Amino acid sequence: MKKIQFNDSELLYPVGLGTWQMGEITSNKQNELNTIFYAIDSGIQLIDTAEMYGECKTELLLKEVVKQKRNKIFLVSKFYPMNASKNKLKNALENSLSRLGTEWLDLYLLHWPSNTSFDEIIESINTFKKSGKIRYFGVSNYSYDELKNIENFIDNRSVVTNQVYYSLNNRGIEFDLLPYSQVKNFVTMAYSPFDQGKIFKNKKFLKLCEKHDFDPAALVIKFLLNEDLVLPIPKTSNLKNLKKMLKDLEKNLTDDCFERFSEIFPYPRKKSPLAII
Repeated sequence: MKKIQFNDSELLYPVGLGTWQMGEITSNKQNELNTIFYAIDSGIQLIDTAEMYGECKTELLLKEVVKQKRNKIFLVSKFYPMNASKNKLKNALENSLSRLGTEWLDLYLLHWPSNTSFDEIIESINTFKKSGKIRYFGVSNYSYDELKNIENFIDNRSVVTNQVYYSLNNRGIEFDLLPYSQVKNFVTMAYSPFDQGKIFKNKKFLKLCEKHDFDPAALVIKFLLNEDLVLPIPKTSNLKNLKKMLKDLEKNLTDDCFERFSEIFPYPRKKSPLAII
């Protein structure tokens, strides 16, 4: 598949891997690691995590991945809004780096909008960049209006991406946030593209998958990849499901299939609040 251009110069495999809830149950650890390693060996580069995932257990799980594959992955973590002040953010970053067993993050995200001034956050981020502890900075769960408020930081590439909830069941960002981001040549990372599994209960969608002989997860990702500058980050710890999805992502879809998407999952006709799950 064609790689996505991230921050003007960085080329990445166009699908990442989410890790929410991984590392929480000890008995699942080996299956989770096997899935992550397979994803990386299959070409996936972006691995997404956060300090809040599993109360830091997810970052600790990924330490084993980082130890073996650091130079093959684009590592992303996020910090709590309550940790956005200068002193707290330095500690949050150092703790994430320690848990992950790495000297740097490729991308560090503010998990939600914060009460800390954005200027103060950017000042800290610039310090981290100069010291080589992070390469890029972005935001998560920012609405269209919230992005507009930091437009100057987007224009000068201090902020390089926004990670939001985007799926066939939730196309609200297509009304304003996504077009704005595309005009700005700004990558939108799409979390929970399977809507926590709800998408696979839609009978019309499953019939469409059957008609085109497509794995349902792969068909969802194909829809998102049809949008410019969207990088889906599905989460799965099931190796069998990951293999099926990656295999079918290599298939092509006809135009009538994309038309059918909008019949089953209508395009948004009005502005709506940004959905967060």
